[in-house]
Amino acid sequence: MNKLLPILSTSLREIIDTIVKKADDPIAKELQYVDTIVNNINDVCYGIKEELEQSILDTIVNPLITDEVRMLSIRVGEFEVSFLPKGKTPEYGQRNTWLRHNRQTGKPARIFQKLLKKEFKTREWEIFTNLIKAELCECADFQLVEGEDIRYWYLDDNYYKCDGTLGNSCMRYEHAQPYFDIYVDNAKMLITTKDGLLTGRAIVWEIGDITLLDRIYTCFDYLENCFIDYAKEHKWWIRENNSLLSTGDDQGWLTPDDNYENVTYREFTITLKKTPEQFPYVDSFRYFDGDRIISTGSSYHCALDSTEGEWRGEVYTCANCGATYYGYDDETPEELHWSEYDDAYYCNDCCWYSDGLDDYISNNEASIDVIGRWSTSNYPESYVTDNLVETPDGTECSSDIVKIDNRYFFVSSNKITFNRETGRYEIRSDS
Repeated sequence: MNKLLPILSTSLREIIDTIVKKADDPIAKELQYVDTIVNNINDVCYGIKEELEQSILDTIVNPLITDEVRMLSIRVGEFEVSFLPKGKTPEYGQRNTWLRHNRQTGKPARIFQKLLKKEFKTREWEIFTNLIKAELCECADFQLVEGEDIRYWYLDDNYYKCDGTLGNSCMRYEHAQPYFDIYVDNAKMLITTKDGLLTGRAIVWEIGDITLLDRIYTCFDYLENCFIDYAKEHKWWIRENNSLLSTGDDQGWLTPDDNYENVTYREFTITLKKTPEQFPYVDSFRYFDGDRIISTGSSYHCALDSTEGEWRGEVYTCANCGATYYGYDDETPEELHWSEYDDAYYCNDCCWYSDGLDDYISNNEASIDVIGRWSTSNYPESYVTDNLVETPDGTECSSDIVKIDNRYFFVSSNKITFNRETGRYEIRSDS
């Protein structure tokens, strides 16, 4: 037997269960019952002989429900039920989530009436509808908090339940509490609560006249739409989608400027009030300059994607000038070049590329002696000669190298000097 399409989403089932527990509502009890029946059939009867399938449908399923609608979930912002109509094929996203393609929406009472064969009075449907509204409104009690309240609401001791993306958050534990200075000092957080406990949260960044809603975490999946509706109502920017951003990807945004129709890729940066000692796993402002700047674009070479309070990146130092740069995933910052010859990094200002060596060389090297380090085997005399140009005094040299007494020096070397009277490069007397 093939698996039957589910009746209720996890979050809608939780709402129905709560209504049954609180109000013992007959319609909610019927929905709870038929959903349980279908789930049990899928658990027990999956894989049995096909000739028994029709018998199970005829004797157990069909007397309870029609085949008009399946896979019901709640859409809070419009107070509608999203459903898969008869004849349509369900489509799934990451983690087996239900995609909107092929789905339709309608008012809760009308859709549930399409599903259930048991008849209820008009007044019973009115009561049931009001119970759903009350449950949803209680969960969607929005507050914008800041400061130490952000740290408080991150802790899972203050969660209504550890389910959904909220329950899967790697930052909910006690050991992560010291990590949140970046938010306490520089951001706000939009939260929803129920019975005084957290049901959803999202970091809010204010940059000039633009407010950005970061990734949404909830214990009920329908609350994600509530956050999005809240942001749209207040003309905030929202993420392109609410899924996990991979390090190295730039964050896309939907904006009120075009009614949230098109994705905008704009890099936002924030200069932190101070450099935190530890960092949380950061969603949109993932990229870090190693000091005080965080960004939504991957132009910075450190990543705030550790769950252990650290930022991920290597520290690189120019061997000449001592300038410091950062990189992650073994990617050398574009400002630096590795010299195999010198076994060191040099920044753009402190090196030049040698075609002869096929390598970057420090432009502060004191001298290059063809008899010593640059023997004819790895830097042929003919190559040097062929690539030298005439200086005003007739001495053959390139813009980087000068030949004096059969030795080669960088023109920047402190061992040589240019004698304006003779128009020649000379070795300094103290070298």
